[in-house]
Amino acid sequence: MFPGMHADVRTAETQTHDEIARILGEKNITFREQSLMPDYGAFGTSIEALLPARSGSGGGGTGANSLFVLTLPITSAGGKPASSNEKLSWGHELAFKFIDIILSEPPSFDTLIYFAGDNWPVVSPGAYPYAGLQALFNQLENREDVILMYCDFPAPPDAIQIVKGKGQTAAPLALVEPFFKICAEHDVPCFLNTIDAGLDAEFDNFAAAVYSGGDIPAWFNIPRNEEKITVGEAAIIVYEYAADITQNKIDVENTDRNYAHIGFNRKNIFISEYTLVLLILFASTAVCFLCLLLFYISKSRIKRLVISVFALVLFISLISFAILYTNTGKNIRQTPKKSQQKIENIVTEHYFTAETEEIRFLDRNIVKIKINTRHLPLHYRLFFTRRDMEDPVYFIYDAPMPYSTQGRHTEFILGSYPPASLNLEIALPRNLSGDFIIEALFEDGSKVVQSLPYNAGI
Repeated sequence: MFPGMHADVRTAETQTHDEIARILGEKNITFREQSLMPDYGAFGTSIEALLPARSGSGGGGTGANSLFVLTLPITSAGGKPASSNEKLSWGHELAFKFIDIILSEPPSFDTLIYFAGDNWPVVSPGAYPYAGLQALFNQLENREDVILMYCDFPAPPDAIQIVKGKGQTAAPLALVEPFFKICAEHDVPCFLNTIDAGLDAEFDNFAAAVYSGGDIPAWFNIPRNEEKITVGEAAIIVYEYAADITQNKIDVENTDRNYAHIGFNRKNIFISEYTLVLLILFASTAVCFLCLLLFYISKSRIKRLVISVFALVLFISLISFAILYTNTGKNIRQTPKKSQQKIENIVTEHYFTAETEEIRFLDRNIVKIKINTRHLPLHYRLFFTRRDMEDPVYFIYDAPMPYSTQGRHTEFILGSYPPASLNLEIALPRNLSGDFIIEALFEDGSKVVQSLPYNAGI
């Protein structure tokens, strides 16, 4: 999500978060809420529910110690659910149906359902992109045998799309191919899309992941009579996929990520990297052979026929290479940057008001920063710069968000779509002078700057 889109995303995410928590409570499912502010500077809260494997399965099967993670954003890429009257998206309904199946048929593997808060690209430098997803990756960093499936379905889809990605962050063939096989068994259309999912950088440190969602299908696939996939169908597919993939020990670090895919009339053919290299070498050799053959017989009486055959073979080869190139993920989606207008020396009260309050506690001052907006901003940036010319070294006692200090300058990391009323408490040393600088980016592209002096003990 970027400037120019809805500014009430925070309210929509809060409502969806509360609805998810309410449904989990009704199902008597224990869940944990994870605030993203202390570690990622994000205003949202993620929800996770751990469903353990069936009793007696520990150590008894190959998938006993495996963990299957189904991850969904609380707010989808569009910024709000499919219908403005609905609090849950189709993906959320899929997750709850998947939970119902697990409760009725407990599997031999652990399952984590994770609803990621603040899971969108950063709209301004300084904040963590996809904070909810980053928190999940850090949580699973030291655990082995984890398979993660990330789904983003705002509305009922015509087909399930797996986004391949690119390079070493591409979805592993060993995880993708079984999903296609299960979809084919249930007669559910499944596509492999090679577009840049926008999440490649976030999957860098987490290899065993499959990303699904979006609306753009791959070439040569035909949906089944334009029918929408039901939540029940998709939940069964995910359950069977999780059971199948956790029973096989997959070395995702060494699995093939440079494979090719050809889809035609809902038939999917995967070509491994090794086979693809052999095919390219064979095709190159064949083309060279045909060139030599054409050279030697160009003076013969049948040269017109030979030239025609050669042109046909070359045309077919070019078409084949084009299909392989398209399905190996070379396209990168470009995001247009909107010019920003920096507004200073104006009445900032037209956009937001800010004030500070200081409370002395032992050898420090607790500075309460209160910000109220007339228009919901897309993003805040908060800085503190030491003003006096003495020793520039200082430290922050406490802050409710991450921060980084270089010399006299400290930047506090704040996420996207903050609330209309924001209260922060930052503990600074006494006898320190400086300025808090607040930059607010609004939907119209305006960047409004306000300075708040800090002169504690001076």
